[in-house]
This record gives sequence, structure tokens and C-alpha cells, in this order.
Amino acid sequence: MNRAGYWPLAGLLAVAFGALTLSGCGSSRQPSTGSASQTGGLSPEPDDPKEQLDQQRLAEATRGLSFQNGRVSVIKPVTKNRARSVALVSTAEEVTETDNTWFKSVGAFRDAVLADPTNPSAYEGLARGFLMEQMTDYAEAALRTAVALDPKFNKARFELGTVRQMTSDFQGAVNEWKQLIANAPDYPDVYARLAIASYYIHDYKAAYANLDEADRRMQSVPAQFRSLLKEAAPRP
Repeated sequence: MNRAGYWPLAGLLAVAFGALTLSGCGSSRQPSTGSASQTGGLSPEPDDPKEQLDQQRLAEATRGLSFQNGRVSVIKPVTKNRARSVALVSTAEEVTETDNTWFKSVGAFRDAVLADPTNPSAYEGLARGFLMEQMTDYAEAALRTAVALDPKFNKARFELGTVRQMTSDFQGAVNEWKQLIANAPDYPDVYARLAIASYYIHDYKAAYANLDEADRRMQSVPAQFRSLLKEAAPRP
């Protein structure tokens, strides 16, 4: 992911082909049912020392949060303080930018969530922290929570579609980006992404239509994709 919070389109196409992972974010780590963030107790420690350390870091960074049914929630009721949460989001952005360490980023955005569990931006930042360590399932849960709180949170909706495409849920990506277009028809790159996702669900008519919209809006599409679409189906 670049500093603006977007994944390069050429890299996304490669991820869709399974050719490579994208900025270290192409694989999925599922929320553990025994993590401290869910049940208050750790699951049996793995044999690998790095996995043990990662599990400990994850439990600490998500302390106070629960990941259930594809959403993030706060374990204990808190008194909402939006001003403090907004300030903590700003602090977490600085931590993410300067330190570039996933568990510190997750922990910082976790604090913003705990300050106000209704702040969508805190969950969007939390997702970006998880993606630094390939935790796409955790990231998806955070982004689903963000858009549930604010259905017109366009950045989170765009990223949710991207994460779903990264995990080969192409129909899910299409659904998210269609909703995004309903909210913001000129959102950057969305038609280019839709063209690629439509290709992978074999909706070639939609792929061409979205490709035309991407070209009309000067959204960049890899030449490789154009060739693949042409080989798969002639233009209707």
C-alpha cells in the first residue's frame, strides 16, 4: 500500500492472478478463536518462536477488542469521547508513518477505537495496521465495521473492496465498488478495479463497460489486463 492508502493497480492485478503478494498483504491470517482479544485467554502457543511472538503481539495490540462474525467490537462498555478518539487517530497515523511496525500501528488505532467505538476512521486505520502483517481477515472485519458505522465512508468502502479482491472474493469486491460508485461516481481508480474484478467473475460485458469508464476518467489500467480481456471475450 502506498502512503495515500491505495494499492497500485498493476500489483493488484498480479495478486488476482496469484503471481505475487501485494506489499506483503496478499495472504490471509484468520482471527483466532482463542486469542486474548476474543475470549480473555490465549490459545495454545505454536511451536515456532516467531509465531509465538506474533501471537503475543497480536493479543496485546488488540486487547479490549473482539473479532466476531466479521466485525470488530469493544469487549467492555466505554464512555464515548469523540474528540479524544480523533486525536488518537492522528497520533496513530504518526506512529504508522514514522515507526512502520504493524503491532504498534494496530495498538495505536485500537486506543482510538476504545476511546469512541463509533468512530469509523479508527477502524479504517486499524485495518491498515493489520494489512502491514498480511492479516486480511482482521482488516476486513475492521473495514466492515467502518462502513457499517458510516455507509458513505468512501475510503473505507474502496479499501474493503480491495481487500475482498485480494482474497479472491471478486464478487464481493464488485459489490463494494458498485456501492462506492453510487456514493461517489468519480472516486479514483474504482472503474479500473471494477473492470478487473468483473473479468474474474467472467462478466466480460461489465468488464468492458467499466474499462470504458476507466478510460473516460483517465484511470490507469495495465496493458496486460487489456490483452487478457480481449483474449477471453471479444468486445460486445
